[in-house]
Amino acid sequence: MDTYSAIAIATDVLNTRKVLEEYGPLPGFTDFLVDRIMDNKWMPNKPNHLLVNEYNPGQGIMPHVDAPALFGAAILSLSLLSECIMKFTCEDQSIDIILPRRSLAILTGDARYKFKHGISKDLIETTDSGIIIERDKRISFTFREIIAWEVAENATCA
Repeated sequence: MDTYSAIAIATDVLNTRKVLEEYGPLPGFTDFLVDRIMDNKWMPNKPNHLLVNEYNPGQGIMPHVDAPALFGAAILSLSLLSECIMKFTCEDQSIDIILPRRSLAILTGDARYKFKHGISKDLIETTDSGIIIERDKRISFTFREIIAWEVAENATCA
């Protein structure tokens, strides 16, 4: 997975969950997306962080909860190029959600704070209901609001 940190407004170190540096406003090409986010009230405040990830076939992301002490109440993820399955887990519950290409996943409430979310590295995925998806290259834009520019050493992501 390649992370294009040049267009992120902040660098976060995943092992310490600290935002080390602010780079300024989001790049201009995201203005129309941010306008839609705010017009539709998908986030309570304007996003000030953008993470762009490229996932090649065979790459995924481990189940996690985005650090509650670092990021605001809504996490938005725009999926581009191809679809995948995002699995949400909480204790003994597991829910598969298909993220079609050009879709927007909006994580708030329990989906944001209680359920871990992740994407398998499998080349072929099958939902709990038997739908099969063949993985291809995918790009995601994750919009977040950084609420703390520096978090205590013990702040962790679930």
